[in-house]
Amino acid sequence: MAIVIDANVCSIVFRKNSVYPELFKWLFFKDGKLGSGGLNYDELIKVTEVRKWLKLLDQIGKLKVIGKDNIEFELNLDKMQLCKSDDKHVIALMRAGRFRLICTDDKDLKGDVDNKRLLNKPRGKIYNEKSSNRLLREYGHLGN
Repeated sequence: MAIVIDANVCSIVFRKNSVYPELFKWLFFKDGKLGSGGLNYDELIKVTEVRKWLKLLDQIGKLKVIGKDNIEFELNLDKMQLCKSDDKHVIALMRAGRFRLICTDDKDLKGDVDNKRLLNKPRGKIYNEKSSNRLLREYGHLGN
């Protein structure tokens, strides 16, 4: 399964002394993938130090980009009004790509990810350095 990385932590994930070293290893040396698309992709690609890593993930087949039309469809659903964060586009991306794992420090977005009415079957999970090994093992061998 792929993980979505929120723009608010992307430069932390992809830096030399990352607080997420297991995530970096999982993406580049194990069976992890990065899920992105739409505004999330646009936000990530703007960060100079992240751009080269996105290109490399794409070259090695570990970047799964969801089309803007699919994300727009999800954004237009009535249930998206339940979002408390200003990151509806991230929830729409997770729904469109069936991604259920995210790395973010955004408190409101974490609440949206935890909202069963927004992400269900399976539920959304929030990656952090404390949960890293368990979640990467759990999601590392699933589809997507």
